[in-house]
Amino acid sequence: MRIVFPETLRKKLRKPMGRITSIDKIKTDRKLVSVGDETTLNLIKKGTKPHLAVCDFRIKRKKISGKLQNRIIKSFKKAGKCKNEHGTLSSYILNNAKTYLKKGGLLIIEGEEDITALAFILNANKKYLVLYGQPGKGVVSVKPEEAKKKAKEILRAALGHKVK
Repeated sequence: MRIVFPETLRKKLRKPMGRITSIDKIKTDRKLVSVGDETTLNLIKKGTKPHLAVCDFRIKRKKISGKLQNRIIKSFKKAGKCKNEHGTLSSYILNNAKTYLKKGGLLIIEGEEDITALAFILNANKKYLVLYGQPGKGVVSVKPEEAKKKAKEILRAALGHKVK
């Protein structure tokens, strides 16, 4: 099953749920959750391995090279896979986000990973910092404890729409 996010809610999700910054300014004692290939690759290039990376092997909807895919894969001991279609949040990811947060590693998404950030914000606590890209602006740094209320409102609104 998947939760479909209509365009009106996707517009809300395009607004940063945290502070826009640059990868170079990310310094924290929290476990990092990176959602997106570009964010993950930039962290790895900086020498910072995220606790959990969520990637679909695409940047701006274009497939990344095998070399870059391998760089991501080789950075993690554990990797899992699941499906998540464009404009949706799979109920599997939403229901298993706590497990992924606990285990860490790489989660490869078949489809699109953008909206999955919502599941990790909803399920993370103050031990985590969720990072995702904001095209043309930098990386959004989200303290889950500060964004949960907004994330719940968006999910509730999506659940009011068609759930498949």
